[in-house]
Amino acid sequence: MGPLRWLRRTVVGFLLARIAVNVVNLTTFPRLRPSSRDDLAQVSILVPARDEAATLPLTLQGLAAQGAGEVLVLDDHSEDGTAEISAAVDGVDVLTGAPLPDGWLGKAWALEQLAEKARGTWYVFTDADVHWEPGAVAGFLDALDDQQARVGSIFPTQDTRTWGERLTVPVIDEVLLSGLPYPILHADVSPLAVSLNGQAIAVHRDVYAAIGGWAAVRGRIVEDVAFGRLARREGHEVALVLGDGVVHTRMYRGYREALAGFGKNLLTAHGRSRALLLADVAWHAAAYTLPAVLAPRVRSWRLPLVLGIVQRIVVGATTRRHPAEALLAPLLPLAGFPVALRALRRRQHWKGRSFEVAR
Repeated sequence: MGPLRWLRRTVVGFLLARIAVNVVNLTTFPRLRPSSRDDLAQVSILVPARDEAATLPLTLQGLAAQGAGEVLVLDDHSEDGTAEISAAVDGVDVLTGAPLPDGWLGKAWALEQLAEKARGTWYVFTDADVHWEPGAVAGFLDALDDQQARVGSIFPTQDTRTWGERLTVPVIDEVLLSGLPYPILHADVSPLAVSLNGQAIAVHRDVYAAIGGWAAVRGRIVEDVAFGRLARREGHEVALVLGDGVVHTRMYRGYREALAGFGKNLLTAHGRSRALLLADVAWHAAAYTLPAVLAPRVRSWRLPLVLGIVQRIVVGATTRRHPAEALLAPLLPLAGFPVALRALRRRQHWKGRSFEVAR
């Protein structure tokens, strides 16, 4: 058997396995539903904000209208009027961030300060660019109750408006929905078989204290996943739910911003192994891009090409994306190459701060 034939068969098996996982997640993954429950006085909505003057006017009103006991925004040394814009919204209190201590990364420190000031028994941490439709926070608590959990996360529906965003941001859905089927993610199998999304996290005050708060992951670049794994190690159920349009966000504005945002996290997501990162990028190019190159001349490569598109259709159906975006599947690895090269840098930059990724 020649190497190309072996590769084609391997790619077909890989894609069929992914489609199987995707179908399971399409049918089993919980979806957020708005709720009218009125016992939200014990909820503290906590928003870290660094230079978010462009997004907060679009999101804060929705947060303030959720009916929570308090909404706190921490102004993390912004230079664009973030504090003033936040203070102008009724029902929102603004905190001034303290200087970043040694050993901490910026977001974890902002979240820790918010938790220290929160009065509620439930902490709902959310990024400044996340939109919460009416009843979303109440629906989040319902989802936690349904899964008998006191810590959990929403994966918001990703709003993408440029081609650069469409070629990069859906990787979040891909990682969540193609790695493991939801029943395994939900089961207490391993601390590694858990996911958490820092865009929207809820945790009960008692669980937060037992875990050690954000201080326990103070130096982690991907602090949300580390927090979730720590919660699982401590024996806590970790709830997951898809935003399903009830909670949604435009995470990055354009390809350049996505390049910097994903680039700072990608190496950590691969265990800080540069070899593993490069191998992963090469494999996805072989699985999704190579079939598109060979299919016009070699009929046997048409099957993996079709399977790659079908796989993206199933993921898109789960996360409310337009089916036509699946046709971009062969281009996604190409768009990921510059992100991988960015991730190989030892020093990363994000929102005016720089940090080193440990080898």
